[in-house]
Amino acid sequence: MTPGPTTNAKGDSDLDCEMDLLWQFQALVERALKAGWAEDEVANALLSLALQFKEGLLDEAMIESPPSKTLQ
Repeated sequence: MTPGPTTNAKGDSDLDCEMDLLWQFQALVERALKAGWAEDEVANALLSLALQFKEGLLDEAMIESPPSKTLQ
């Protein structure tokens, strides 16, 4: 893996990141398959983990609304 993002004005940083992670992703899939997990189980687990990661990013980005004031 390269040491991190590179500045490429013409590039797509999401695609660059994906390409940087690809060989590690393939190695992880192969490791899971060799451990005996079925392809669909591996795919579902990876998708679930990716969605949880994305939700965590969204949770961190949420701004809490101020406490509501009650009328008295």
